[in-house]
Amino acid sequence: MLLIVNIVLFVFYLTQIKKSLFISLPAYYHFVCVYTILGTKYADFAKDVPFSFYDLLHPESIDLMTHYFMLASFFFYLGIIVTKNCRLRRVGLDFSNIRNMFFRIKKTHIILIYLFVILCLHVGHGFSHIYYRQGYLIGDGGNSYFRIIYTMMLPFSMMILPFLKGQLMRAMLFCVIFALVFGTSSRNIIIIPVFYAFGMLIRDNKISIIGQLLTALSVITFSATSIQYRFNDLQGLIPNILYFFSNGIELKFIILAINYLTSFSFFASALTVQDFTIDYAGFYTSINPLPSSMLNVEHMISSQKLNKNAPFTAIGILSQGGAIIVMLYFFVTGYCWSKFAGNLIRNSKLFAPFIYVIFFLFMLLSIQYNLRSVTRYVYYMLFFSVMFMAFKAILPSVRKK
Repeated sequence: MLLIVNIVLFVFYLTQIKKSLFISLPAYYHFVCVYTILGTKYADFAKDVPFSFYDLLHPESIDLMTHYFMLASFFFYLGIIVTKNCRLRRVGLDFSNIRNMFFRIKKTHIILIYLFVILCLHVGHGFSHIYYRQGYLIGDGGNSYFRIIYTMMLPFSMMILPFLKGQLMRAMLFCVIFALVFGTSSRNIIIIPVFYAFGMLIRDNKISIIGQLLTALSVITFSATSIQYRFNDLQGLIPNILYFFSNGIELKFIILAINYLTSFSFFASALTVQDFTIDYAGFYTSINPLPSSMLNVEHMISSQKLNKNAPFTAIGILSQGGAIIVMLYFFVTGYCWSKFAGNLIRNSKLFAPFIYVIFFLFMLLSIQYNLRSVTRYVYYMLFFSVMFMAFKAILPSVRKK
């Protein structure tokens, strides 16, 4: 019964995305539920995940987490549909405004943005670590602030790439950035096909079925390489390329990559609720907008881990607090994305591409990463919204003078 309900709701939310792009989050959540239920209750393909999390779960924990996913989706949807932006379909699948702005970006500016992203990648991870290093972790190498800038700018740079004139130049820049990110063995590599495809969607202002299928295939393939190669003793651009041509990609890692993007996140969330109780001090730190230097972040990090490599997921932490916290959080965030982010997308050509980027990061990481990192994207969006409203209020007075 749960499977049928999730399939119906998945299809329903897909049909609603034309009203508001933000409804893609409930659709994504139900897709994860459908995949996980099919792959555990009716087959075995979803059970193969890192750390063998499925083997640690009780059957009732999977059902409980399914209900929390459904609850989160519904209240996020409610938060969206009560806003005028949704009722008037102001933030649907029409990208004509941002499309016109992207077409006006000069070729030299796009190239400069790419060079800046590449610079941030090297400084953030350490120049030598990009090309050759021992193991996956970079240790003390690189600068964390530049890694944050790189993570934020990489999706934007891929969105504007389809607007660069000249197929050869586009292909060259795509290959260069892909090779460098490939050298990090990071899951950031899936950002490349996802946001390039989103840029194509904005450029053409229509959905290409073939393009979407190629994007999905690329995401699965790139995820498989990042998972398989991060276990190698030698890593970096040079060892990864040599390993690829010698060994390719194993089928089991293709399956593991699909599960990593779907059922692994679901199992990690369920395990968070099953084996741990909510730590209110850590929860407060997770949703607090103050800078990390003013909070006890070390306690939050230490108290919100399934193991040393797997943090509690955002939806898992919220579910620890029960249905009320899940409903409140997703209703409020759904409302904020549709109301404030929707206003920015509709009224500001400058902020719109950044809002798209941080929303999709919020959507994907909300079931994969910790609550503080995910909620930070909401605060970024609200900060941009306040800046825009202040600018609109100040500008008329400046003009009068």
